Amino acid sequence: MPTCTGSLRTTRPSRSTPARTARGRRSAAPPAASSFAATGDHLYGLSVDHHGVFEYTGAGDSWKQVRGAAGSIFTSATTLYATDPASGDIEQYDRGRGTWTRIGNPGSGFAATGDHLYGVSVNHFGVFEYTGAGDGWKQVRGATDRIFTSRTTLYATDLTTGDIEQYDRGRGTWTRIGGPGATFAATDDHLYGVSPDHSGVFEYTGANGAWTKIGGPVAP
Repeated sequence: MPTCTGSLRTTRPSRSTPARTARGRRSAAPPAASSFAATGDHLYGLSVDHHGVFEYTGAGDSWKQVRGAAGSIFTSATTLYATDPASGDIEQYDRGRGTWTRIGNPGSGFAATGDHLYGVSVNHFGVFEYTGAGDGWKQVRGATDRIFTSRTTLYATDLTTGDIEQYDRGRGTWTRIGGPGATFAATDDHLYGVSPDHSGVFEYTGANGAWTKIGGPVAP
């Protein structure tokens, strides 16, 4: 796959800023959240109104605010990421310093394995991997609808067919492993998909594009 710098990179300088609004303030928030995400050690929630990102303290129902407004949040094994609700830019949280650093432009979607962050460009023409340096990204795939990740593996759905493919990062190759699905999700070791008509939930066997039905139907 190409390794050129892609559209998630920007010519604007990256920046580090203090965690926004009332960093460290403890509360019972978020009593309701629009989404949650967890690293290996910490749980985070984005409030329903998207006005704050909170980290669970581990005690009772106590949370502390680590950021103000965010469009969405997601995590790798060690790191929290958030998108700016105004610009759509993606930022990375340094928990030790309590700062946020802008690392890229908006994307149509982001997902992370245990070690690597990926984003789909806004126009869906490419998938990019964050290099870990400044706002550098390298392209690892062309046209893509959505991306999904397990702890070790990146998956993508083809923009035209909807088929799901698996990325071999070591070889830089993609392999078709199944047809379209309404959605997909992965645990550390297993990939699951919901059929387009929501009639069944299937688990990928890991061999020859074979899937096993494990449940369903699923509400749209």
